[in-house]
Amino acid sequence: QPRFDEDLFGQIEDFNRIFPGKQVYIIGDLNIMFSGFAYPSHKARNTINEVCTKFDLTNTTALLPKNVDHIILSSSFLQDNPYSLETWNDDKNLSDYKGLGLFLKKD
Repeated sequence: QPRFDEDLFGQIEDFNRIFPGKQVYIIGDLNIMFSGFAYPSHKARNTINEVCTKFDLTNTTALLPKNVDHIILSSSFLQDNPYSLETWNDDKNLSDYKGLGLFLKKD
Protein backbone atom coordinates (compact mmCIF):
# COMPACT_ATOMS: atom_id res chain seq x y z
CA GLN A 1 0.00 0.00 0.00
CA PRO A 2 2.71 2.61 0.75
CA ARG A 3 4.33 2.05 -2.67
CA PHE A 4 0.93 2.20 -4.36
CA ASP A 5 0.12 5.50 -2.60
CA GLU A 6 3.49 6.97 -3.55
CA ASP A 7 2.98 6.03 -7.22
CA LEU A 8 -0.62 7.29 -7.21
CA PHE A 9 0.25 10.68 -5.77
CA GLY A 10 3.16 11.01 -8.20
CA GLN A 11 0.70 10.40 -11.02
CA ILE A 12 -1.67 13.01 -9.56
CA GLU A 13 1.17 15.55 -9.68
CA ASP A 14 1.69 14.65 -13.36
CA PHE A 15 -2.05 14.97 -14.05
CA ASN A 16 -2.14 18.41 -12.42
CA ARG A 17 0.74 19.52 -14.64
CA ILE A 18 -0.41 17.91 -17.90
CA PHE A 19 -4.23 17.83 -17.92
CA PRO A 20 -5.39 21.47 -17.51
CA GLY A 21 -6.98 22.73 -20.72
CA LYS A 22 -6.47 19.46 -22.61
CA GLN A 23 -8.59 16.53 -23.73
CA VAL A 24 -7.11 13.38 -22.25
CA TYR A 25 -7.47 9.63 -22.01
CA ILE A 26 -6.36 7.39 -19.16
CA ILE A 27 -6.43 3.80 -20.34
CA GLY A 28 -4.94 0.84 -18.59
CA ASP A 29 -4.46 -1.07 -15.38
CA LEU A 30 -5.07 1.39 -12.55
CA ASN A 31 -5.10 -1.44 -10.02
CA ILE A 32 -8.24 0.14 -8.53
CA MET A 33 -11.79 -1.25 -8.41
CA PHE A 34 -14.50 1.42 -8.59
CA SER A 35 -17.43 -0.96 -8.12
CA GLY A 36 -18.03 -3.21 -5.14
CA PHE A 37 -15.08 -3.94 -2.88
CA ALA A 38 -12.84 -0.85 -2.68
CA TYR A 39 -9.59 -2.38 -3.90
CA PRO A 40 -6.95 -1.41 -2.91
CA SER A 41 -8.64 1.19 -0.71
CA HIS A 42 -11.39 3.78 -0.47
CA LYS A 43 -8.63 6.41 -0.49
CA ALA A 44 -7.37 5.28 -3.92
CA ARG A 45 -10.89 5.11 -5.34
CA ASN A 46 -11.79 8.54 -3.98
CA THR A 47 -8.55 10.08 -5.23
CA ILE A 48 -9.17 9.04 -8.84
CA ASN A 49 -12.84 10.04 -8.57
CA GLU A 50 -11.66 13.50 -7.46
CA VAL A 51 -9.32 13.67 -10.47
CA CYS A 52 -12.27 12.80 -12.73
CA THR A 53 -14.36 15.58 -11.21
CA LYS A 54 -11.54 18.14 -11.29
CA PHE A 55 -10.71 17.55 -14.97
CA ASP A 56 -14.25 16.68 -16.17
CA LEU A 57 -13.40 13.09 -17.02
CA THR A 58 -15.80 10.16 -17.46
CA ASN A 59 -14.79 6.77 -16.11
CA THR A 60 -16.63 4.58 -18.62
CA THR A 61 -15.63 1.39 -16.81
CA ALA A 62 -16.36 2.42 -13.21
CA LEU A 63 -19.40 0.17 -12.85
CA LEU A 64 -17.75 -3.02 -14.07
CA PRO A 65 -17.46 -5.49 -11.19
CA LYS A 66 -14.09 -7.03 -10.25
CA ASN A 67 -12.24 -4.87 -12.76
CA VAL A 68 -8.97 -2.95 -12.36
CA ASP A 69 -8.46 -1.95 -16.02
CA HIS A 70 -10.18 1.27 -16.99
CA ILE A 71 -11.00 3.61 -19.82
CA ILE A 72 -11.30 7.19 -18.56
CA LEU A 73 -11.55 10.10 -20.96
CA SER A 74 -12.45 13.75 -21.17
CA SER A 75 -16.22 14.06 -20.99
CA SER A 76 -16.11 16.36 -24.03
CA PHE A 77 -15.23 13.33 -26.19
CA LEU A 78 -18.59 11.85 -25.26
CA GLN A 79 -20.75 14.95 -25.76
CA ASP A 80 -23.49 14.07 -28.23
CA ASN A 81 -21.67 10.78 -28.89
CA PRO A 82 -23.35 7.78 -27.33
CA TYR A 83 -20.93 4.97 -26.60
CA SER A 84 -21.01 1.31 -25.84
CA LEU A 85 -18.64 -0.64 -23.68
CA GLU A 86 -17.92 -4.24 -24.52
CA THR A 87 -16.07 -6.77 -22.41
CA TRP A 88 -14.65 -10.19 -23.13
CA ASN A 89 -12.78 -12.73 -21.08
CA ASP A 90 -15.25 -12.03 -18.26
CA ASP A 91 -14.57 -15.52 -16.90
CA LYS A 92 -10.82 -14.71 -16.94
CA ASN A 93 -9.89 -17.96 -18.68
CA LEU A 94 -7.47 -16.30 -21.12
CA SER A 95 -5.87 -13.93 -18.62
CA ASP A 96 -6.49 -12.61 -15.14
CA TYR A 97 -7.83 -9.42 -16.73
CA LYS A 98 -11.05 -8.66 -18.58
CA GLY A 99 -10.84 -7.36 -22.11
CA LEU A 100 -12.40 -3.95 -22.69
CA GLY A 101 -13.52 -2.02 -25.74
CA LEU A 102 -15.11 1.42 -25.91
CA PHE A 103 -16.99 2.23 -29.09
CA LEU A 104 -18.30 5.69 -29.96
CA LYS A 105 -21.50 5.59 -31.95
CA LYS A 106 -20.93 8.56 -34.23
CA ASP A 107 -23.33 9.08 -37.13
